[in-house]
Amino acid sequence: MRGLSKGKAMYLLFVKAEALTASGIPVRSVLTSYYKSAHFLHRRHDLYNSYTSPEEVILCPHSRQSMYCQLLCGLVEHQEVLRLGAVFASAFLRFVSFLEQNWCDLVSDIRIGQFSSSITNSACRLAMQSFLALPNPELTYELEMICSSRSWKGILGRLWPNVKYIEAVLTGTMAQYIPMLEFYSGGGVPSVCTMYASSESYFGVNLRLLCSPTDVSYTILPNMAYFEFIPLENGLKLAYNNDMVQNDKLVGLVDVKVGCFYELVVTTFSGPLTKGPCAPLNPQLLESCCISVEESLDSVYRRCRTHDKSVGPLEIRLVQDGAFDALMDLLVSQDSSINQYKTPRCIESGLALKLLNSKVIACFFSPRDPEWTMPFE
Repeated sequence: MRGLSKGKAMYLLFVKAEALTASGIPVRSVLTSYYKSAHFLHRRHDLYNSYTSPEEVILCPHSRQSMYCQLLCGLVEHQEVLRLGAVFASAFLRFVSFLEQNWCDLVSDIRIGQFSSSITNSACRLAMQSFLALPNPELTYELEMICSSRSWKGILGRLWPNVKYIEAVLTGTMAQYIPMLEFYSGGGVPSVCTMYASSESYFGVNLRLLCSPTDVSYTILPNMAYFEFIPLENGLKLAYNNDMVQNDKLVGLVDVKVGCFYELVVTTFSGPLTKGPCAPLNPQLLESCCISVEESLDSVYRRCRTHDKSVGPLEIRLVQDGAFDALMDLLVSQDSSINQYKTPRCIESGLALKLLNSKVIACFFSPRDPEWTMPFE
């Protein structure tokens, strides 16, 4: 795309509070470590990487205060913003939700040219002084007209009229956020997913940046780490029953086959690693979903359900709107990184389980046992 160097990027970047080991060594998430490194703080001036947010705001350890300030910066400079983004789609949509809840306060700050008293971090307040040097009633009126509209469909393109694309990870577990992102972008702002990476290593890059998020594929970078692949059956489970896969079962990068499914194994200097208004409810449909899930599970599970009776019927719980936002708030308040937050697939925290249980509005169970046949002996 042309002209990206003539504006700014509004990327929502956050740090996580540090911990210390018994010997006094700081423990940080990988992104926090990067944002606090000399490589980031003393990076060469580059028009392509000109951010709306001051570094003091990005480095604020209070995620709510940091998000408020970053939003304020982006709104004040909304005509200059050419790119929107966050590391993960979950964090980006969290910022949209935060804006939806707090736009009145943000607009009020811009109207009077004074900073909210809820921002107590001194470094943030000092860095933000230049953004609210004078009242800006014209911008206030424009923002109020946009944010007070009945529908927020396409809100991103209206608030940032010159934005060319939204950048975030939208593959894997983040794919669930694509419909919501398309709603807020209105379909007029493309979503770009540039790379496949983890804390341990970069894996690959997307060579077709403007393709649909559902069609993203990555080209593996073999110089980043040593990559191997575990064959999967139908893309769902390991082809071998034992948890420890023998080396002779691993497939090298040059031996993978088109159309087959694999689990990626990465070997770095640290060692090998694997990744990891609504319509009325139809009880019969949701119960059929329960049994469909059970029918898709392996024979051991179906035997335990049907023959041994050691496992009860599968249950689907429907939670109220905002339950997973509340879960994210809880886990972030317990020092999870907002940058790297992913909706957990399994809940171990007692507080998190209590929270989700409090949000349940309906429960549905399998109406029958899954099919299982005694193997011939």
